[in-house]
Amino acid sequence: MQIVLEPERPETDSIWEEYVPILHDTSTNTYHVYLTEPLESPTNYNKLCSLLDNAKAYETFVYYMNSPGGSTDAGFQIINSTRNTKAKVIGKVSGIVASMITLIALHCDELEVADYTQWLSHNYSAGVAQSKGFELKTYVAFSSLELEHAFREIHAGFLTEAEIQGVLEDRDIWLNAQQIRDKWKMFKPTTFPKVPLITL
Repeated sequence: MQIVLEPERPETDSIWEEYVPILHDTSTNTYHVYLTEPLESPTNYNKLCSLLDNAKAYETFVYYMNSPGGSTDAGFQIINSTRNTKAKVIGKVSGIVASMITLIALHCDELEVADYTQWLSHNYSAGVAQSKGFELKTYVAFSSLELEHAFREIHAGFLTEAEIQGVLEDRDIWLNAQQIRDKWKMFKPTTFPKVPLITL
């Protein structure tokens, strides 16, 4: 097995921030992606998203996920590229899988769950920078509706309606490894289909 860092062209490698380790096994056309830190600036995931956006159908991405979650902006950027890639995406979860990372996991074509994995689904949390009162109220009202819509849509079929409603009312859902596997078996038939990228 030959493993090389991607991209393989040294002259272009310097444009990427190496926040997320990505290894490319050229013998199997597989990218191994380690999402094992809290999600931060979307810039940190530009390389991953570029690889996903330009991937071929015969390629595979394996996400190794062990993270408490993080930035919704970064998470939805990864989700968008994961949903639209032509490649197969396999998720491997272990340790703690929480918050935004769980939403990414639910977009994988396959999910492998290590023993003793802990899964946490919870309502979003946020801090709002100093701003005028009306701006704060407008932002919170808008983002709350958008995040609730996303949470409902992504978790439909994985969490029950009662569990989804409970999370939106600020109750945490903790799952152990076997519970994750059992829910995934029921969820997999309704997983998000791959859709082509639309260009204007």
